[in-house]
Amino acid sequence: MKTFYLFRSNLRHLEYYHKYTELKEFEAKCHDFYLLFPLELLKMGKYDKVIIWRLTNKPRKDITFKFKNELGKKVLFIQKFCYRSFDEVFAYDRPDVSIFRGGFKEYDNLINRSPGFFGKTFYLGASRRFLPSYGGNYDVILYESVKDLPLNYTNSQYIYKPFYKTANPKIFFPKDTKPEFDIIWPWKYTSDHRKGEKFFLKAIKDHSGLQQLKIYHCGNEVKKARKLFASFGVTNIICDDIKHYHDMNDVINNGICGILTSDKEDGCPRLSTEILSCGIPLLIRDKTRILDYYNGSGNIGYTDANELYSKFMFIKENRKSIMKSLRKRLKKDLSIREICLENIAEWGI
Repeated sequence: MKTFYLFRSNLRHLEYYHKYTELKEFEAKCHDFYLLFPLELLKMGKYDKVIIWRLTNKPRKDITFKFKNELGKKVLFIQKFCYRSFDEVFAYDRPDVSIFRGGFKEYDNLINRSPGFFGKTFYLGASRRFLPSYGGNYDVILYESVKDLPLNYTNSQYIYKPFYKTANPKIFFPKDTKPEFDIIWPWKYTSDHRKGEKFFLKAIKDHSGLQQLKIYHCGNEVKKARKLFASFGVTNIICDDIKHYHDMNDVINNGICGILTSDKEDGCPRLSTEILSCGIPLLIRDKTRILDYYNGSGNIGYTDANELYSKFMFIKENRKSIMKSLRKRLKKDLSIREICLENIAEWGI
Protein backbone atom coordinates (compact mmCIF):
# COMPACT_ATOMS: atom_id res chain seq x y z
CA MET A 1 0.00 0.00 0.00
CA LYS A 2 1.54 3.29 -1.10
CA THR A 3 1.23 5.80 1.73
CA PHE A 4 1.52 9.59 2.00
CA TYR A 5 1.99 11.51 5.27
CA LEU A 6 1.39 15.23 5.80
CA PHE A 7 2.35 16.86 9.08
CA ARG A 8 0.13 19.90 8.99
CA SER A 9 0.93 21.87 12.14
CA ASN A 10 2.03 21.85 15.76
CA LEU A 11 -0.86 24.19 16.62
CA ARG A 12 -3.43 22.68 18.95
CA HIS A 13 -6.59 24.51 17.91
CA LEU A 14 -9.02 22.88 15.50
CA GLU A 15 -9.80 24.36 12.10
CA TYR A 16 -13.35 24.95 10.87
CA TYR A 17 -13.05 22.07 8.38
CA HIS A 18 -12.50 19.54 11.17
CA LYS A 19 -16.25 19.53 11.71
CA TYR A 20 -16.75 18.02 8.26
CA THR A 21 -17.06 14.27 8.66
CA GLU A 22 -18.45 13.53 5.20
CA LEU A 23 -16.14 13.50 2.18
CA LYS A 24 -18.41 15.52 -0.14
CA GLU A 25 -18.81 18.30 2.41
CA PHE A 26 -15.06 18.34 3.07
CA GLU A 27 -14.27 18.57 -0.66
CA ALA A 28 -16.76 21.38 -1.13
CA LYS A 29 -15.86 23.48 1.90
CA CYS A 30 -12.21 22.95 2.84
CA HIS A 31 -9.98 25.72 1.48
CA ASP A 32 -6.67 24.23 2.66
CA PHE A 33 -4.67 23.14 -0.39
CA TYR A 34 -2.22 21.24 1.81
CA LEU A 35 -5.06 18.81 2.49
CA LEU A 36 -6.67 18.96 -0.94
CA PHE A 37 -3.39 18.04 -2.65
CA PRO A 38 -3.00 14.55 -1.08
CA LEU A 39 -6.73 13.99 -1.50
CA GLU A 40 -6.30 14.61 -5.21
CA LEU A 41 -3.38 12.13 -5.26
CA LEU A 42 -5.73 9.49 -3.87
CA LYS A 43 -8.35 10.24 -6.51
CA MET A 44 -5.79 9.84 -9.30
CA GLY A 45 -4.56 6.53 -7.93
CA LYS A 46 -1.06 7.79 -7.11
CA TYR A 47 -1.41 6.70 -3.45
CA ASP A 48 -3.60 4.28 -1.51
CA LYS A 49 -3.57 5.92 1.91
CA VAL A 50 -3.06 9.44 3.20
CA ILE A 51 -2.66 10.39 6.85
CA ILE A 52 -2.78 14.03 7.96
CA TRP A 53 -1.03 14.40 11.32
CA ARG A 54 -2.01 17.14 13.77
CA LEU A 55 -1.55 17.75 17.48
CA THR A 56 -4.29 18.23 20.04
CA ASN A 57 -4.38 18.97 23.77
CA LYS A 58 -7.04 16.38 24.42
CA PRO A 59 -7.79 13.00 22.84
CA ARG A 60 -9.87 13.17 19.69
CA LYS A 61 -11.11 10.55 17.26
CA ASP A 62 -9.73 10.31 13.73
CA ILE A 63 -11.71 11.64 10.80
CA THR A 64 -11.60 8.95 8.11
CA PHE A 65 -12.84 9.08 4.53
CA LYS A 66 -13.06 5.76 2.68
CA PHE A 67 -13.85 5.88 -1.03
CA LYS A 68 -13.03 4.42 -4.43
CA ASN A 69 -10.60 6.35 -6.60
CA GLU A 70 -10.88 6.97 -10.33
CA LEU A 71 -9.40 3.52 -10.98
CA GLY A 72 -12.07 1.85 -8.87
CA LYS A 73 -9.69 1.01 -6.00
CA LYS A 74 -10.55 1.58 -2.32
CA VAL A 75 -8.43 4.31 -0.68
CA LEU A 76 -8.17 6.00 2.73
CA PHE A 77 -7.86 9.65 3.75
CA ILE A 78 -7.32 9.95 7.51
CA GLN A 79 -7.02 13.06 9.65
CA LYS A 80 -5.30 11.90 12.82
CA PHE A 81 -5.06 13.92 16.03
CA CYS A 82 -2.05 13.12 18.21
CA TYR A 83 -2.37 13.86 21.91
CA ARG A 84 0.40 16.40 22.69
CA SER A 85 3.09 14.53 20.75
CA PHE A 86 3.69 13.01 17.32
CA ASP A 87 5.41 9.98 18.89
CA GLU A 88 2.58 7.59 18.02
CA VAL A 89 3.49 7.92 14.34
CA PHE A 90 6.11 5.20 14.83
CA ALA A 91 3.36 2.68 15.60
CA TYR A 92 2.15 3.02 12.01
CA ASP A 93 3.49 1.80 8.69
CA ARG A 94 6.39 3.65 7.13
CA PRO A 95 5.15 6.07 4.44
CA ASP A 96 6.58 6.43 0.95
CA VAL A 97 6.48 10.23 1.12
CA SER A 98 6.16 12.71 3.99
CA ILE A 99 5.62 16.47 3.86
CA PHE A 100 6.32 18.62 6.91
CA ARG A 101 4.54 21.96 6.68
CA GLY A 102 5.41 24.91 8.92
CA GLY A 103 8.96 24.28 10.07
CA PHE A 104 8.14 23.38 13.67
CA LYS A 105 10.58 21.98 16.21
CA GLU A 106 8.46 18.85 16.68
CA TYR A 107 9.15 17.89 13.06
CA ASP A 108 12.92 18.10 13.39
CA ASN A 109 12.74 16.02 16.56
CA LEU A 110 10.87 13.29 14.67
CA ILE A 111 13.29 13.29 11.76
CA ASN A 112 16.32 13.16 14.05
CA ARG A 113 14.81 10.33 16.07
CA SER A 114 14.32 8.06 13.05
CA PRO A 115 15.76 9.57 9.83
CA GLY A 116 14.81 6.66 7.57
CA PHE A 117 11.27 6.15 8.79
CA PHE A 118 9.43 8.78 6.77
CA GLY A 119 10.26 7.78 3.20
CA LYS A 120 11.17 10.66 0.89
CA THR A 121 10.87 13.76 3.03
CA PHE A 122 9.82 17.27 1.98
CA TYR A 123 10.14 20.33 4.20
CA LEU A 124 7.91 23.33 3.52
CA GLY A 125 8.73 26.06 6.00
CA ALA A 126 6.80 29.17 6.88
CA SER A 127 8.03 32.77 6.72
CA ARG A 128 11.30 33.06 8.65
CA ARG A 129 11.52 29.28 9.02
CA PHE A 130 12.21 28.78 5.33
CA LEU A 131 15.05 26.38 6.22
CA PRO A 132 14.93 23.85 9.09
CA SER A 133 15.69 25.72 12.30
CA TYR A 134 16.15 22.83 14.71
CA GLY A 135 18.63 20.52 13.02
CA GLY A 136 16.25 18.39 10.98
CA ASN A 137 17.61 16.68 7.87
CA TYR A 138 15.10 16.50 5.00
CA ASP A 139 15.54 15.24 1.44
CA VAL A 140 13.95 18.25 -0.27
CA ILE A 141 13.24 21.87 0.67
CA LEU A 142 10.11 23.18 -1.00
CA TYR A 143 9.77 26.82 -1.97
CA GLU A 144 6.90 29.02 -3.13
CA SER A 145 9.05 31.67 -4.80
CA VAL A 146 12.56 31.75 -6.24
CA LYS A 147 13.02 34.88 -4.11
CA ASP A 148 13.05 32.57 -1.09
CA LEU A 149 16.15 30.73 -2.28
CA PRO A 150 19.54 31.58 -0.74
CA LEU A 151 22.10 33.12 -3.09
CA ASN A 152 24.28 30.01 -3.07
CA TYR A 153 21.45 27.52 -3.25
CA THR A 154 22.99 25.57 -6.14
CA ASN A 155 25.94 24.73 -3.89
CA SER A 156 23.77 24.10 -0.85
CA GLN A 157 23.48 20.88 1.13
CA TYR A 158 19.78 20.92 0.27
CA ILE A 159 17.81 20.01 -2.83
CA TYR A 160 15.20 22.65 -3.66
CA LYS A 161 11.92 22.06 -5.49
CA PRO A 162 8.96 24.41 -6.18
CA PHE A 163 5.63 23.89 -4.48
CA TYR A 164 2.62 24.78 -6.63
CA LYS A 165 -0.72 25.71 -5.11
CA THR A 166 -4.17 26.67 -6.23
CA ALA A 167 -7.51 27.38 -4.60
CA ASN A 168 -10.45 25.05 -4.08
CA PRO A 169 -12.58 25.64 -7.21
CA LYS A 170 -15.72 24.81 -5.23
CA ILE A 171 -15.05 27.78 -2.94
CA PHE A 172 -13.35 30.25 -5.30
CA PHE A 173 -14.83 30.49 -8.78
CA PRO A 174 -15.92 33.15 -11.29
CA LYS A 175 -19.32 34.80 -10.93
CA ASP A 176 -20.89 37.05 -13.50
CA THR A 177 -21.24 39.91 -11.04
CA LYS A 178 -21.37 43.57 -11.96
CA PRO A 179 -18.58 44.88 -9.70
CA GLU A 180 -19.48 47.44 -7.07
CA PHE A 181 -15.86 48.28 -6.21
CA ASP A 182 -12.75 49.13 -8.20
CA ILE A 183 -10.24 47.19 -6.10
CA ILE A 184 -10.63 44.39 -3.57
CA TRP A 185 -7.76 44.42 -1.05
CA PRO A 186 -7.62 41.34 1.22
CA TRP A 187 -5.04 41.14 4.01
CA LYS A 188 -4.85 40.34 7.69
CA TYR A 189 -3.59 43.04 10.03
CA THR A 190 -0.18 42.31 11.54
CA SER A 191 2.01 44.59 13.64
CA ASP A 192 5.06 44.12 11.40
CA HIS A 193 3.19 45.40 8.33
CA ARG A 194 4.76 42.91 5.93
CA LYS A 195 1.57 42.92 3.90
CA GLY A 196 2.57 46.23 2.33
CA GLU A 197 -0.27 48.22 3.90
CA LYS A 198 1.82 51.32 4.45
CA PHE A 199 3.19 51.21 0.91
CA PHE A 200 -0.32 51.15 -0.55
CA LEU A 201 -1.73 53.76 1.81
CA LYS A 202 1.12 56.15 1.02
CA ALA A 203 0.54 55.50 -2.68
CA ILE A 204 -3.12 56.48 -2.28
CA LYS A 205 -2.24 59.52 -0.19
CA ASP A 206 0.16 60.77 -2.88
CA HIS A 207 -1.90 59.99 -6.00
CA SER A 208 -5.13 61.82 -6.84
CA GLY A 209 -6.25 59.07 -9.22
CA LEU A 210 -6.00 56.35 -6.57
CA GLN A 211 -7.93 58.60 -4.18
CA GLN A 212 -10.92 58.46 -6.52
CA LEU A 213 -11.15 54.66 -6.55
CA LYS A 214 -13.61 52.66 -4.47
CA ILE A 215 -11.48 50.20 -2.51
CA TYR A 216 -12.80 47.39 -0.33
CA HIS A 217 -10.53 46.00 2.38
CA CYS A 218 -11.41 42.65 3.91
CA GLY A 219 -9.53 41.03 6.74
CA ASN A 220 -9.34 41.09 10.51
CA GLU A 221 -8.71 43.71 13.20
CA VAL A 222 -11.05 46.22 11.57
CA LYS A 223 -10.61 48.91 14.24
CA LYS A 224 -6.81 48.79 13.94
CA ALA A 225 -7.00 48.84 10.15
CA ARG A 226 -9.32 51.86 10.13
CA LYS A 227 -7.02 53.67 12.54
CA LEU A 228 -4.08 52.95 10.22
CA PHE A 229 -6.00 54.25 7.19
CA ALA A 230 -6.92 57.43 9.08
CA SER A 231 -3.27 58.03 10.01
CA PHE A 232 -2.53 58.37 6.28
CA GLY A 233 -5.60 60.52 5.66
CA VAL A 234 -7.06 57.87 3.35
CA THR A 235 -10.87 57.95 3.24
CA ASN A 236 -11.81 55.92 0.14
CA ILE A 237 -11.43 52.44 1.65
CA ILE A 238 -14.37 50.51 3.04
CA CYS A 239 -13.04 48.26 5.80
CA ASP A 240 -14.91 45.10 6.74
CA ASP A 241 -14.42 42.00 8.84
CA ILE A 242 -15.18 38.83 6.90
CA LYS A 243 -17.18 36.60 9.22
CA HIS A 244 -16.63 33.36 7.34
CA TYR A 245 -13.94 32.28 4.89
CA HIS A 246 -16.50 31.16 2.34
CA ASP A 247 -17.85 34.69 1.99
CA MET A 248 -14.60 35.66 0.26
CA ASN A 249 -15.70 34.43 -3.17
CA ASP A 250 -18.58 36.90 -3.31
CA VAL A 251 -16.36 39.67 -1.94
CA ILE A 252 -13.57 39.16 -4.49
CA ASN A 253 -15.98 38.83 -7.40
CA ASN A 254 -17.42 42.21 -6.42
CA GLY A 255 -14.31 44.06 -7.64
CA ILE A 256 -12.94 45.11 -11.01
CA CYS A 257 -9.70 43.54 -9.79
CA GLY A 258 -7.97 42.28 -6.68
CA ILE A 259 -4.71 43.65 -5.34
CA LEU A 260 -1.77 42.28 -3.33
CA THR A 261 0.65 44.75 -1.79
CA SER A 262 3.02 42.46 0.15
CA ASP A 263 6.72 43.20 0.21
CA LYS A 264 9.60 40.76 -0.21
CA GLU A 265 9.24 39.60 3.39
CA ASP A 266 5.83 38.09 2.77
CA GLY A 267 4.62 35.80 0.02
CA CYS A 268 0.96 35.41 -0.88
CA PRO A 269 0.58 32.15 -2.82
CA ARG A 270 -2.77 31.46 -1.17
CA LEU A 271 -4.35 34.88 -1.72
CA SER A 272 -2.96 35.22 -5.22
CA THR A 273 -4.46 31.91 -6.36
CA GLU A 274 -7.74 32.65 -4.61
CA ILE A 275 -8.12 35.95 -6.44
CA LEU A 276 -7.15 34.42 -9.77
CA SER A 277 -9.51 31.49 -9.17
CA CYS A 278 -12.37 33.98 -8.86
CA GLY A 279 -11.66 34.86 -12.47
CA ILE A 280 -10.85 38.52 -11.87
CA PRO A 281 -7.54 40.24 -12.70
CA LEU A 282 -4.86 40.43 -10.02
CA LEU A 283 -2.69 43.50 -9.45
CA ILE A 284 0.39 42.16 -7.71
CA ARG A 285 3.37 44.11 -6.41
CA ASP A 286 6.68 43.13 -8.00
CA LYS A 287 8.22 42.47 -4.56
CA THR A 288 5.60 39.90 -3.62
CA ARG A 289 7.07 36.42 -3.49
CA ILE A 290 5.34 34.07 -5.93
CA LEU A 291 6.38 31.51 -8.54
CA ASP A 292 6.73 32.65 -12.16
CA TYR A 293 4.31 29.84 -13.04
CA TYR A 294 1.43 32.13 -12.08
CA ASN A 295 2.45 34.93 -14.43
CA GLY A 296 0.40 35.30 -17.58
CA SER A 297 -3.24 36.01 -18.27
CA GLY A 298 -4.92 37.68 -15.33
CA ASN A 299 -1.73 38.50 -13.41
CA ILE A 300 -0.62 42.13 -13.80
CA GLY A 301 2.48 43.34 -11.96
CA TYR A 302 3.24 46.88 -10.73
CA THR A 303 6.01 48.69 -8.90
CA ASP A 304 5.10 52.22 -7.77
CA ALA A 305 2.04 54.41 -7.32
CA ASN A 306 2.03 55.92 -10.81
CA GLU A 307 2.35 52.53 -12.47
CA LEU A 308 -0.22 51.08 -10.10
CA TYR A 309 -2.85 53.54 -11.21
CA SER A 310 -2.08 53.13 -14.91
CA LYS A 311 -2.18 49.35 -14.56
CA PHE A 312 -5.57 49.59 -12.88
CA MET A 313 -6.90 51.74 -15.72
CA PHE A 314 -5.53 49.21 -18.22
CA ILE A 315 -7.43 46.46 -16.41
CA LYS A 316 -10.60 48.53 -16.27
CA GLU A 317 -10.49 49.17 -20.01
CA ASN A 318 -9.56 45.59 -20.96
CA ARG A 319 -11.23 43.64 -18.18
CA LYS A 320 -13.49 41.58 -20.41
CA SER A 321 -10.68 40.18 -22.57
CA ILE A 322 -8.39 39.63 -19.54
CA MET A 323 -11.09 37.67 -17.77
CA LYS A 324 -11.80 35.57 -20.86
CA SER A 325 -8.16 34.47 -21.05
CA LEU A 326 -7.97 33.94 -17.30
CA ARG A 327 -11.01 31.68 -17.27
CA LYS A 328 -9.31 29.47 -19.84
CA ARG A 329 -6.31 29.19 -17.52
CA LEU A 330 -8.55 28.11 -14.67
CA LYS A 331 -9.53 25.04 -16.68
CA LYS A 332 -5.92 24.26 -17.59
CA ASP A 333 -2.70 25.26 -15.83
CA LEU A 334 -4.44 26.72 -12.74
CA SER A 335 -6.82 23.79 -12.24
CA ILE A 336 -6.36 21.71 -9.11
CA ARG A 337 -5.57 18.59 -11.12
CA GLU A 338 -2.89 20.28 -13.23
CA ILE A 339 -1.31 21.93 -10.20
CA CYS A 340 -1.08 18.56 -8.45
CA LEU A 341 0.44 16.97 -11.55
CA GLU A 342 3.04 19.76 -11.64
CA ASN A 343 4.08 18.90 -8.08
CA ILE A 344 4.25 15.20 -8.85
CA ALA A 345 6.44 15.82 -11.89
CA GLU A 346 8.75 18.26 -10.11
CA TRP A 347 9.21 16.10 -7.04
CA GLY A 348 9.47 12.72 -8.74
CA ILE A 349 6.90 11.05 -6.52
